[in-house]
Amino acid sequence: MADSDNTTTLSIVTHSKTTAGLAGLAFSPKNPDAGSDPAADVWGKWRAAQEEVDRLCRLQQRLEASAGAGGSGEYTEAVAAENTAGEQAIELLEWLSRTPAASFAGVAAKLDAVLGEAQPNEDDDEFPWPLIRSALADLIRIGRLGEPLRGSAAAARTRAGNSA
Repeated sequence: MADSDNTTTLSIVTHSKTTAGLAGLAFSPKNPDAGSDPAADVWGKWRAAQEEVDRLCRLQQRLEASAGAGGSGEYTEAVAAENTAGEQAIELLEWLSRTPAASFAGVAAKLDAVLGEAQPNEDDDEFPWPLIRSALADLIRIGRLGEPLRGSAAAARTRAGNSA
């Protein structure tokens, strides 16, 4: 994980349809400042760390299955690597919670992290998951449009201010 920009990290994230939309929002021509959003930057690092945890977990499971009881040195190393990567992902998640968002993409990144870390599964119908998924989808849609939805209170205030 380099500390340079995270355009590659954001563009390859595919853990859900919503996350794919988040990548589009982050670099939408109507959202030019999103690429410099500190929360979106931390989110990109967190997603990369999560992907590494997932990769190491799968490796550890393969090694455990092939080694029977899982006593091989390679298995032990994989478990230790997974634990280290998991700790790094948790640290990045805590850093993300303390990092102010500067754009729709940053706010959407924070919601995506909540969903990715805490939601039992992508289709969970129990409150608050559908509402959080809906809010994230709304942020992505609004961010792509570059303006509030027509019927929203913010749009009404904008129109009222323009006609004064």
